[in-house]
Amino acid sequence: MLVVDTAERFRQLLANNPALKTPNMNQQCKVCNEPAAGFHFGAFTCEGCKSFFGRTYNNLSSISECKNNGECVINKKNRTSCKACRLRKCLLVGMSKSGSRYGRRSNWFKIHCLLQEQGGLPAVKKEDEEEEAQKERRFTPPPPFYPQPRRHFLFPQEPWQPWPPTPPEAPQDQPIDLSLKPRTDSEVLDLTKRQALAGWSS
Repeated sequence: MLVVDTAERFRQLLANNPALKTPNMNQQCKVCNEPAAGFHFGAFTCEGCKSFFGRTYNNLSSISECKNNGECVINKKNRTSCKACRLRKCLLVGMSKSGSRYGRRSNWFKIHCLLQEQGGLPAVKKEDEEEEAQKERRFTPPPPFYPQPRRHFLFPQEPWQPWPPTPPEAPQDQPIDLSLKPRTDSEVLDLTKRQALAGWSS
């Protein structure tokens, strides 16, 4: 792995060369040679060149052709005189939009780049950079899962029925038994009296 190999190289270099314990952090901008403010878009640049590259990379239509056939010298004094040559030099020193992720890397990686420029470390392979970039990508959680109610899976849906269920209708050609007809309180009381009188007479 890149992180483990780099850490081991640091230990070996620091053990063999104590002067590397305090590497020269005063880097210069690779575009205009002004003191660099940090590692931006894959290269050590100043704030001015960082802002220029981020602003013009996605708006190439605003850059006109160079009047000196691309032979302008870009330095601290005349870096704003020719946007075309300044952008060309940004690309030549290795600046790119995909290199912006390097700015979020750890200080170990930035020191590795410093030691690499000073000749203390071999160049990092592109495959190792891609592998490290894939590991740094944050895990995107899946969308929340809302389970459906399981009632219709366990019990089949039945058509709606009124409660209490209505009795089936009697056929029209058959006489209706009046004894099954619901009675009122007075009818029930009258029927009870008649049954009592019939019992006494017998």
